[in-house]
Amino acid sequence: MNYKFLKTLVFFAISIIFSCAGKVRQPYIISDYLDIQQLEEYDHNSCANLKLNFDKSQNIDSKLYWHCRLSFSKYHLEINPVFPRQQEFNQKISDLIAKISLKISRTQETSINREVNKIDEQDHNQCTRMGYFPDAKDQLKIEEYYLCRKNIIELNHAEPPFGNKKYVEYQNKSYNIAFAIDKRIKESIKKNRDKLDKYPECSNFKTYSEDFEKCVKSLDEYKNCADESNIKVLEKEGLEKTVCQKQAYVRFNDDMIKDNERVDLEIKNRNFNSDSQNKNNFESMGIKEKDFLGKTKRDQIDTGIKEIKSRIENNNRNIYSKYEISKLRRSFISSCVKIIDDNLKIYKNELNQKCQKIKYVN
Repeated sequence: MNYKFLKTLVFFAISIIFSCAGKVRQPYIISDYLDIQQLEEYDHNSCANLKLNFDKSQNIDSKLYWHCRLSFSKYHLEINPVFPRQQEFNQKISDLIAKISLKISRTQETSINREVNKIDEQDHNQCTRMGYFPDAKDQLKIEEYYLCRKNIIELNHAEPPFGNKKYVEYQNKSYNIAFAIDKRIKESIKKNRDKLDKYPECSNFKTYSEDFEKCVKSLDEYKNCADESNIKVLEKEGLEKTVCQKQAYVRFNDDMIKDNERVDLEIKNRNFNSDSQNKNNFESMGIKEKDFLGKTKRDQIDTGIKEIKSRIENNNRNIYSKYEISKLRRSFISSCVKIIDDNLKIYKNELNQKCQKIKYVN
């Protein structure tokens, strides 16, 4: 019996949880009472239709929107509540009014902070235009900057807002020299943290020191050098490996294929002649194998194909089947590419060593 009861209770609890999880409360719904939430939905639609947010801000960030919501909420209050149901309803509405009022006060506080930051930025720019900077390396220069900020703040406080002496006691006391110093210190800490995150290799130096600046400069130059080196290696690889394929077809041309296996040779010859006349192949441009390979590396290739070279020099023709000449071309390209890969490793290492010399050493 107890087991069945427990099973039913668990099932009921899970059902409630899932039913509640399926409903997502909108940010403009702030009451905890379902009947009041229905009124909030109506009030929200009414205020949203008035399009009070001229500054294009979201409803939940707009002071005008929440003032509208406050007015509608007060309108829902029962006048002279007599019955318990009316009194309970007014208590729920009063709770909603209190929450909306808190929203308005927070919005006003955010607006004040925003305006204070604007004034702070204006005063900061005024002092920097006069030649005072908070991040100067000389301590005396830093003190002169904050003295400039202090003088501007005192000058602004010397005159009441709008020239009306009645407003003197209502001046914003939160904007003072302590606020200016605290804000610049926070900004300095953030800048230093960002620098260290970007250049962890320079963490051994103080972020405001000349050594740190030299370290940063050298790392930027090293990164640029490394990027340029990679581009050079890729360009060299693409050019030379393309030459390998071209040279394979120049070295083992179609004239070396046996007559009985030659297909459309006349058409290929006409295409070759046309390329020569239009300067679309290497021979017509006066480019030879020795223009791309060093003497030592060219000798390594020639060692593996001495017999073929001698036949070419003797103008031997019709000596290979299609399969044989295809195999020779692949072998030539493979040997050529291997030599180029070895050369590229050396070339890349040389470029990397040059870039490493740029790095700043402690």
